[in-house]
Amino acid sequence: VKWATFEMRSSGENVKVTALNVNVDSSVSNDGLDNGKVFLNGVQVGSTKDLTEVTDIEFTFGSSFILRQGMTEVVDIYADAKDDDGGTLTSGETVTVTLDDGSSNGEGMDSKSAVNVPGSDVAANAVTVSSSSLTATKYSGYGNQTMIAGTNNARIGSFTLSSGSTE
Repeated sequence: VKWATFEMRSSGENVKVTALNVNVDSSVSNDGLDNGKVFLNGVQVGSTKDLTEVTDIEFTFGSSFILRQGMTEVVDIYADAKDDDGGTLTSGETVTVTLDDGSSNGEGMDSKSAVNVPGSDVAANAVTVSSSSLTATKYSGYGNQTMIAGTNNARIGSFTLSSGSTE
């Protein structure tokens, strides 16, 4: 699930970001999120890690995270809709992902000057967790079929999926 989207910009020169610190604040479980990932412009950078509330989780990127001068780069944070132990989140709880202030985690590609990315904590919008039911029913417009054994690309059933109302 996408939990947060941030826009990042660099002016003056390209900036290589070597790491970002991410944490989660949830209103009920206080357990973080399972399998957190950082994406830069739609591509995962760094490895997958559980996100916690207690400590910042550092994602490291080597040379794969470059903020291009004058461009708007989109950073997305994805994680499973489960707490960091794989347990269920509570319906109605809110989850906020924060990029914590960096400490010399960026480097100007021309000047080689160290910069803090981001310069201060940046919290995303809070996301409210809700639960719903999912129902599968046989599609009434597709009747019973007779198939010949070994038939390729044959439709053997058709179903309608519907969800209940969300809270």
